[in-house]
Amino acid sequence: MSLRDVLHPMTIRERLERLHRSHNTIIVFWYPWYWRQGEAARLRQWVSHLEWMSRRSLLAKVRFICKAILWPLVAGLALIFAWRRYAKESVLIDDRSMGRQFWELCVFTFWYGGSPTEYYNRGMFNEDFPSVLREFISGHECVVLANALNGEGEAGIKNKGQFESICVTAGVPVVPVLCSLKPSRGEAFLADFEIPRVDLFLKPAHRDRGVGIERWDFDESSDSWSFNGRVLPAGGLRAHLKEVAVTDAYILQQAVSNHSSVACFSLSGAVTFRVVTVCDGLSEPEVIAAYLAAPRGHTVTNHEGNGGMVAELDISTQRFGAAFSDTPYVEKHRNHPDTGAQIEGVEFADWPELAALAVRTHALFSDVFSVGWDVVYTPEGFRLLEGNTLWGMSPGLFLGRTCYVRKCLRLLSLRGGSKCRTNSQ
Repeated sequence: MSLRDVLHPMTIRERLERLHRSHNTIIVFWYPWYWRQGEAARLRQWVSHLEWMSRRSLLAKVRFICKAILWPLVAGLALIFAWRRYAKESVLIDDRSMGRQFWELCVFTFWYGGSPTEYYNRGMFNEDFPSVLREFISGHECVVLANALNGEGEAGIKNKGQFESICVTAGVPVVPVLCSLKPSRGEAFLADFEIPRVDLFLKPAHRDRGVGIERWDFDESSDSWSFNGRVLPAGGLRAHLKEVAVTDAYILQQAVSNHSSVACFSLSGAVTFRVVTVCDGLSEPEVIAAYLAAPRGHTVTNHEGNGGMVAELDISTQRFGAAFSDTPYVEKHRNHPDTGAQIEGVEFADWPELAALAVRTHALFSDVFSVGWDVVYTPEGFRLLEGNTLWGMSPGLFLGRTCYVRKCLRLLSLRGGSKCRTNSQ
């Protein structure tokens, strides 16, 4: 258990949300899809093999099987919670009835072993359901594959300082980390640190969904920073940094402005792109998906589950699809709800430059199978924020439609399942 878990114990609602994300841990033994043909089905069989092999001891294997036996009960509860939470809102998007959604959830959960919430997060209620199932790889399965296939370069991506150093040396434009804060670093470091007189982003290093991000805007006339109505001089901000560094690891970055071509998708916050690439180490990295993430209102984060929205960028046509948001409820946006700017169908002419940046960066970490690159488009051009070896799943991303599955199978066949890296749970 981490210090954060001790200081911030999970609420009942958070525990229910964790239940929503439940997945079957031994998905191969009694699912009919195991005997289906196709590359996606073969890859799911590999995942089951890797999960089983990662349980080294007899006790671990017994616990693993027990989880599978209990799966129908756990999945049933999770399915009901997810259906009650999202079904009514989803009807407004696709006109797919609540009854049909419930039936599809049952098939997806009990037949395919998927997490009920993933049905909604991936927008499966807005897709041709039978074809999507044939191409489906779950987020959990991607985690298992990343653990098995990623090499030493993964550490270089996760270590913010090392990642920045590698990129700068290679001439890749990045948003620099001004300092890293963590409990082990001590107060002496912050006492000597000169806070730059610029707008700042304070970001938790290990949280997702944009939770905990603070944007401190600098006012030159008063020599102070402000966030959410709170105004601090340099000494007060330094004290605040000391305070948050006691509880968790944070990074401090200079806040960026939006390029004119994407500024219409935000009132004030940063618009970012997530570009997903894959690399098998045998050929050049390839882009398999791209998304635009835009904030709503004056929120700091642009994550669709925490106040923002996400729109798929069709990499073949270079045009955006409609944007989706999850909070406060599921919505589909053809235009930005605050600025009125059109999103769906808009061409992003600078896509080739963005794609080239992602491919070029992935080539520096060629032993990492797949990365989701977060990129911001500033007036000075594209700047890399970070790489994510576990990049989550967005609406419309079904990996059976991309080269992800083929490259995974190729690597697994070359290495052999027993030679892949596995993590015991």
